[in-house]
Amino acid sequence: MRQRSLEGGLAFLLGTGTWLACAVLTAGILLQSLGIAQYGTEILWIGIAGIIALPVIRVAIMALHFARARQWRFAATAATVLLIIVAGVVAGLKLI
Repeated sequence: MRQRSLEGGLAFLLGTGTWLACAVLTAGILLQSLGIAQYGTEILWIGIAGIIALPVIRVAIMALHFARARQWRFAATAATVLLIIVAGVVAGLKLI
């Protein structure tokens, strides 16, 4: 994948994903405040998860891009970041 198309694709992903997650959060807040949906809190959690997932998805895409481009140092760095994120999630889930 060319660098320019990668940057454009990531920008689209992050921009669209942010707007979508914010829309879900807004819907959850509105539904919860109006008492319309019994699942308002779950909808809020989905929006929060979307916002949290976007940078992780970006790192994963970059790791794949670097591996395909045979830039092993950058691929290893991105993979290490992903492992640290996974370790943090696993440690956080064990604390709950």
